[in-house]
Amino acid sequence: MGIINVLDKQTANLIAAGEVVERPASAVKEMLENCADALSSNVTVEIKDGGTTFIRITDDGCGIMREDVPKTILRHATSKIRTGADLEAIGTLGFRGEALAAIAAVSKLRILTKHKSEEIGSSFECAFGEAQEVIDAGCPDGTTIIVENIFENTPARRKFLKKNTTEAIAVQAVCEKFALSRPNIALKFISDGNIKLQTPGDGVLKNAVYASIGREFAVNLLEVDYEYAKMRVYGFIGKPEICRPNRNMQNFFVNGRFIKSRTLMAALEEGFRGFCPVGKFPACVLFIETDLKLVDVNIHPAKLEIKFSDERIIFDTVYFAVKNALARTASSVFSFGAEKELQKEEIPAKTEEKASQIPQKRADFTVKKENYFDVPSESAEIPKKTDFPPETVPIIEDNAEKSTKPSQTVEKVEVHEQQEIIKKELLERPVYVGEVFDTYLIVQYHESMYLIDKHAAHERIIYEKIKHASDNNESQFLLEPVALTLTPKEFEAACQNVSYFTKIGFDFEEFGSDALLIRSMPSILDISDVKDVFTFLAGSLAEGNNKSSGEIFDRALFTAACKAAIKGGNKHTDLDNLFIINEIFTNDAVLYCPHGRPVITEFSRSKLEKIFGR
Repeated sequence: MGIINVLDKQTANLIAAGEVVERPASAVKEMLENCADALSSNVTVEIKDGGTTFIRITDDGCGIMREDVPKTILRHATSKIRTGADLEAIGTLGFRGEALAAIAAVSKLRILTKHKSEEIGSSFECAFGEAQEVIDAGCPDGTTIIVENIFENTPARRKFLKKNTTEAIAVQAVCEKFALSRPNIALKFISDGNIKLQTPGDGVLKNAVYASIGREFAVNLLEVDYEYAKMRVYGFIGKPEICRPNRNMQNFFVNGRFIKSRTLMAALEEGFRGFCPVGKFPACVLFIETDLKLVDVNIHPAKLEIKFSDERIIFDTVYFAVKNALARTASSVFSFGAEKELQKEEIPAKTEEKASQIPQKRADFTVKKENYFDVPSESAEIPKKTDFPPETVPIIEDNAEKSTKPSQTVEKVEVHEQQEIIKKELLERPVYVGEVFDTYLIVQYHESMYLIDKHAAHERIIYEKIKHASDNNESQFLLEPVALTLTPKEFEAACQNVSYFTKIGFDFEEFGSDALLIRSMPSILDISDVKDVFTFLAGSLAEGNNKSSGEIFDRALFTAACKAAIKGGNKHTDLDNLFIINEIFTNDAVLYCPHGRPVITEFSRSKLEKIFGR
């Protein structure tokens, strides 16, 4: 007897549902796409318990004709395409005819709809694939879909859902992308009775950006509008000064569809080369309009990925669009870059001025003066001649040889002895000799010479001090709290992992639905690094997938420390360098950077003599 079984319709539908609907947010996305295709002007999304128990989406679009209502839950039943040839130029967001079929298979589904050509509406219910008859209903033009108890009949899938707050954040993120893609649709999102998002629907993209992403981003935008090779790129890019430590604020829409594309990300970041600081990523809301036949959207169940017929043309179009937008604001961009160059060039090699970086990062940290040393012959602190007893003070005559009094000989001997004693003491401590390539510090200690990678060393210092900030009471209270706007996923990740942030010295409180007020920070950080470090940590937690929060957070600290550390190739003051040297020779943990690269290399005196054949 054969062992290959043909699955029944219900089982096949459950399998198919898993490909299209992974979580409540997936269901909301599919239904919102139908709202857009129905030419709606107003859409309301309401959820309870993160969408796990209740989802209701209402639109004022064209509605569904009564005879078509039962067909909506059939697989591959769609009004968007008719033949295979239509797949070559898809102009609608939906086209597969799988969304409602997948949702109906794993939930209790109810549809209330009225087509504009009909006098009375229709009501249709389906419980986990079991459909009922269509009945009359009084309702306005448009469609309302109610989804309850999603995945109740598939416990294996339901157990993989996250906390209700996490699922709600995911739904909000879907609504934000939809609002950006359709600024002409007024969207309202309600979660557990609270309005989380509301857009005006006036067709003005900047207003949709303001409502969806926030004021901080909306007021720092550069407009983009560029055409090349029969393609148009328009929208906004963020100014260089609001570049972020992750790519969470990069939004691309191709023919009105939100997508994720490595090609577009690379083009954007290449266009920002020279304007965006190292380790940060530009933000954008960019729309690409192109011939429908030049893109294939039928390659991913969630339709988040598309394929371009010519990746090079798409890359060039976005690249030049970004470059032109930055060129139009050359004055502000130039001042941003020129300021950094000016600082880089004006810092002298030897200076007594206030340290530019590290002392500001650790205002409460005092390095003992006895640990600051220079080359003994130049800066050893020798007692002044006027400090000697009167009888040993040498007599110096103008334009004449020194006096030959007996005290002169005694003075020379005593000064020489003092110098020898001090030199001997200095050799027992690290002696800062100099720096090469603005990257490696040269230190003499005992009978060895050491080369120190200052970036790797500072990276490890920051990592160790942040990691143990709460243990060592190295958290700095801020007189003025720092306000920080995050994406919904970042915000939720930060609020759910307060203990991790507290452990490293951050204290914060919620300030609205997507913003925080940071009250204290690790004292090793500079105030200018606070937003970037916190955002990067929150973003890493938000994108952690199935890894434990502790592992994600610790790995994220590696990169956060790297971003905050001084950079090799840049000049820094001697005080900055001496701070690093002091930490290396007093802290055994500072031997390797968090990524495993060595911090210090030793060259013994015997090794050097062997090299030079002495």
